[in-house]
Amino acid sequence: MVQARKAVLGFTERLRQLKAQEETKSKPTTSDENTGLDIQNKAIKESTDELRVKTQSRENEDVDSQNAAMEPPDDANAEEAAHEITKQALPSNMARPVLLARAKEEGVAHFPVGHKEIHLPDVKVILLRTPELHPRFAKFEVPLTFTKLDLRDFLWHGYQVRALNVRSWVFQRPVQLLRPGLDKKLGIQGDHNKWGRKQALKYMIIEMDEPFIWPEMPEDMTLFDKEHADDRMVQPKWTDDGKVDWVRGSNAIQGLKEKREDLAEQAQKLLSGRARRNPNLARQIPLLKYSEYTHLHRKLDQTALD
Repeated sequence: MVQARKAVLGFTERLRQLKAQEETKSKPTTSDENTGLDIQNKAIKESTDELRVKTQSRENEDVDSQNAAMEPPDDANAEEAAHEITKQALPSNMARPVLLARAKEEGVAHFPVGHKEIHLPDVKVILLRTPELHPRFAKFEVPLTFTKLDLRDFLWHGYQVRALNVRSWVFQRPVQLLRPGLDKKLGIQGDHNKWGRKQALKYMIIEMDEPFIWPEMPEDMTLFDKEHADDRMVQPKWTDDGKVDWVRGSNAIQGLKEKREDLAEQAQKLLSGRARRNPNLARQIPLLKYSEYTHLHRKLDQTALD
């Protein structure tokens, strides 16, 4: 098509030259000049006719090639034609499914693989249970230094999972009062009046070529030792509560536990009807002045120190 356009442009340029020659004919000329112009016009006409014939033949060849490309190939040459198509420079939206199909047939990665091998990586990639997502999507919690290429390479070499598309985002923790001894990574151990954020979390969602459906939760959890696992999860919670209470001036972890059990027992009595709530109980408690309150607070602190 490009050659045909060039030929048409050359043809228009020749027509301009002919028009200029016709303008020169209108001027009075001698017999010698007329003879030279006739020869020149004849040569121009012959070259113009030859150019017109070449242009028409090229246009016919382009039309024939387009019609041949649109026709489906024979069964014998179908595989060869498909192989030739994959060699051509196709647009990204057309080349991607073709390359993915070839990678599946050959059992290789659908992306360029690096040459640096990492044996037994120490990264922690957590697959999250997300029933609200489509079966072709999976959500992971990854380290902050992890990139989309790292996750794609990790899933392919570790589990033969093809990640076609990857989306990532970073979730910032809320600002909170940091506790001493629990945030050593931030370098603020012992400063219980420090406000800040804990380390952010990074999530990624991948699109897979094959769907994955989570299995149903088992009803019998005794095989998984769920009770022991729950006890292990509860123990750090009591430890954290004890450290927070220790900052406030008391170290009664067992007292906090007894207080919660007492409140739970009172709530059960109210719900079952064995006890009734007294709305006037709060009014019967005498109010203390500020001086009396500070004196009582100091007395309690002195008792705790003794």
